[in-house]
Amino acid sequence: TAFTKNGMVKRLILKDFEVSRYIKPIFMFKMKEDDELLSVSRYDGSKTVVITDNGIALRYNTSEIPIVGLRTSGVRSIKLDEGSHVVGSFVVNDNKEFVTIFTDKNTDKRVHIEDITLTSRAKKGSSIIKSPKSKTYNIIKAFNTNSKTIFGVLDGSIGYLKSSDVNIMDKSSTGSIFTKKNVDNVFMVSKLIDITNQ
Repeated sequence: TAFTKNGMVKRLILKDFEVSRYIKPIFMFKMKEDDELLSVSRYDGSKTVVITDNGIALRYNTSEIPIVGLRTSGVRSIKLDEGSHVVGSFVVNDNKEFVTIFTDKNTDKRVHIEDITLTSRAKKGSSIIKSPKSKTYNIIKAFNTNSKTIFGVLDGSIGYLKSSDVNIMDKSSTGSIFTKKNVDNVFMVSKLIDITNQ
């Protein structure tokens, strides 16, 4: 399942990527000029979650995403507000019960996936973070996580943050401050697995 920044999505069959010669790249998503590929989920879970920069979350059944060919543009995943974009999209892994979000005000929080209302694809979604009138909190990153997930934080150097150190909060909170430095990026730390002999 592939997701774009402008809220498009498509499901692909891995077998479609098999080629007889590896001499040129494979085209996998027809996108508009102002769009870009945001993430790809290889997990085949029953639910999909989409998070936007302005704090909207949408959860719906993955089966609503059609399986299409490589050269198609896909379908709308979420109805975006004008000027907003998607910052995190994933097919929910049953072993990861949270969505962890990071904001441009250096706050973070974990929200139970089940707390995001189940609706249908291409809807507007509902708020996952509440900004006070005096200050707007924009989400910069959102990940599907469990309590064992480790994050890397780029703030001039690389620091690490355990998911278990991120507070579990409801959708109306702004989160807890996790650093006082200027954050350039946050990423999920992954382990490489050798699958050549499997």
